[in-house]
Amino acid sequence: MIVESAQGARGLRNSVTFNADLIPHRILMVSPDFYRVSYAINPHMRDSSGKLKTVDKANALEQWTTLKSIFEKLGLPVSTIKGAPGLPDMVFAANQAFVFHFDGTTHALLAQMAHEARRDEVIHFRKFFETSGYTVDQLDNSQAKFEGHGDALLVPGTKVVFGGHGFRTDYDVYAELSDRFGFDIVPIQLQNESFYHLDTCLSIINPDCAVVVENAFEPEGLKMIRSFFKTIIEVSDEESRSALAANCFSPNGQTVLVEKSAPALIGALETREFEVIPVDTSEFLKAGGSIFCLKMAIF
Repeated sequence: MIVESAQGARGLRNSVTFNADLIPHRILMVSPDFYRVSYAINPHMRDSSGKLKTVDKANALEQWTTLKSIFEKLGLPVSTIKGAPGLPDMVFAANQAFVFHFDGTTHALLAQMAHEARRDEVIHFRKFFETSGYTVDQLDNSQAKFEGHGDALLVPGTKVVFGGHGFRTDYDVYAELSDRFGFDIVPIQLQNESFYHLDTCLSIINPDCAVVVENAFEPEGLKMIRSFFKTIIEVSDEESRSALAANCFSPNGQTVLVEKSAPALIGALETREFEVIPVDTSEFLKAGGSIFCLKMAIF
């Protein structure tokens, strides 16, 4: 089913069933060996003078290692794919596939990246999933754009997917996810190029709560988000851009990892009694990614 209205989203919310087996319990990351800003495919990658931003590689490795350690301390085993030369954005591991349970089997639906510079990343993920016992799928439409968990956000414990489209993923992909794999889709059109993936402007903390950047969405999309989630935590314009604050991640619905330079969001989450773990991702913000982008939640 594809939901196209706020009323439909509200009805979906009232009918959804929760299944703990549908919550990922592992993490997949890509080592930052070759991470740098070597081209610009989003507005975050250039400084105010228009030059590509410069990455401190040693600091990037330290930040990545710290994030990996945090996941492990939270009881989430971390698998790692080694970064590959010539693929500087491969470190942003949320984009190259969409992982889910279907019909008793764990699937990895491979991405079809929008930008040619990133397309070879998917080969390395295919190898990981094939050797790890996953059922590896491809879209029927080989020409469609689809960037995995960067745009297709699962509501934890359900078969509901909020599906971003407009920049890196095509709308038509979601009909296939619904028809072929039985997902209920809430399609969300993105309108602001600073928020090129849905995961940069919407973080689903748990089935009741979401973190949102309001100006990233068309009005109807925002209405559907507000109709589905009981609690909406808004991110300020400043923190949404400078800290990509909505690229936060909750592995369990109560603990939230947040970029440390987003104090207003951290405060808003703490006020609602979430356990907040501030994380420094400043080197990765230079390429337009933060915590959610740097991992793929898998089974």
